[in-house]
Amino acid sequence: MLVACVTILALILARLLGRPLRKLADAADRVGREDVTPAAEEGPREVRRVAAAFNAMQARLLDQVNERIQALAAVSHDLRTPIARLRLRAANVRNQELRAAIGHDIDEMEAFMRSILDFLRGADPEEERLIDLASLVVTIVHDAQDMGSAVHYEGPASLELVTRPIKLQRAIDNLVQNAIRHAGQAEIRLSQGDDGVRIVVEDQGPGIPVDQLDMVFEPFRRLEGSRNRNTGGAGLGLAIVRRSITRLGGSIRLENRRRGGLRATITL
Repeated sequence: MLVACVTILALILARLLGRPLRKLADAADRVGREDVTPAAEEGPREVRRVAAAFNAMQARLLDQVNERIQALAAVSHDLRTPIARLRLRAANVRNQELRAAIGHDIDEMEAFMRSILDFLRGADPEEERLIDLASLVVTIVHDAQDMGSAVHYEGPASLELVTRPIKLQRAIDNLVQNAIRHAGQAEIRLSQGDDGVRIVVEDQGPGIPVDQLDMVFEPFRRLEGSRNRNTGGAGLGLAIVRRSITRLGGSIRLENRRRGGLRATITL
């Protein structure tokens, strides 16, 4: 009887202690994701103190991150005005070669600013909703085809999915534009399997060295052979893709095709 009572009491105490600890662990796992919520301050006194300290730490971190993001976004946005003035003044340069060189530099600066703003927008909150993923992908394909690019789609006519469409569209479009920039064409396949929905973007370009397949996801990372922004970009495209897909709860993998080219696989 004594052993039974002590066992039941120990189980009750373990449950009372374990529940707030699990909630605290779940709150810690949500840091850096969408919909961050404070940890519930419940349970024994020591656990409540830990939860309160965690919430204060989380609030300080988020405030610091948001301040830096807003500052960088403001700088990137405000630079558009002097860049526009430079473009107007460059039009008055009589030397045609010099005018073209200045225009090229201005285009490069604008592309860099757009890349930074797109990268920062990855942290914008967005509600989940039901969409037709096949229609979203086909729209991206048609937009690329309207610009004269050789982009082809293979997959179902309709595939419904609950997701954040703006982030997903930005990620897929970046992969397609990356393929067009380096290979001049792209192939998109959409399928649904036991492990979830797969979006595959392939090209027939030069591919990526095996030892740099993970490095290219780092912000501002460009391959050594892509010094020209016309081919190498600002180094933010794949960083935007991974950030968006991670916030959607999915994963992305890059691999070189056996017959040449690069394959990017998004799994949701």
